[in-house]
Amino acid sequence: TTKSAPPAAINSSSSKLDHWLEAWNEHSGTHEISNLKELVHNSSLKFDKQQRLVADARKAVDHALSAWEDSQIKHAQLMQVREKWTPAQALEFAKLLEKEVQVRSNLEQAKKDLAEKETHQSKLQIDYMNNLRKRYHEEQIWTDKWRILSTYGTWGLIALNSVVFLISQYLFRVRERSRMKD
Repeated sequence: TTKSAPPAAINSSSSKLDHWLEAWNEHSGTHEISNLKELVHNSSLKFDKQQRLVADARKAVDHALSAWEDSQIKHAQLMQVREKWTPAQALEFAKLLEKEVQVRSNLEQAKKDLAEKETHQSKLQIDYMNNLRKRYHEEQIWTDKWRILSTYGTWGLIALNSVVFLISQYLFRVRERSRMKD
């Protein structure tokens, strides 16, 4: 049978590993870039939602405008035959005027809603673009830092490899000399 480590030891090493990984993420920029990616994603969702709301508001304005135009056409037709109105047509005209007031009110409200939604959409678009810019800028900063570290790391490995090579050559020569003396 094999003995397994006690759970406390596993949790302790796991928490140390988690702590080390968290520290690494903070120092390497991964944590900050992940937060910025999440921020960009959330602002993108908000902007997309607002775009759909603006499209719906535009449809509402179009619908209200269509109703207004229909009302105006009926109004103009009744006004053309005003001298020949019957009492039913006079009553229809009165109802049409009442409907026109409601249609105009609906149109003005739809336009107002559209303007508010477009203003909010513009703000969300600016936020989205600013968040994209922040993310891009931060990624560029960390990319430059990692590129610098990689360059120094590469030069360090080249130097280490050269030192190891020179030491091995020196030791090889020493060994060959001692072998030649014997």
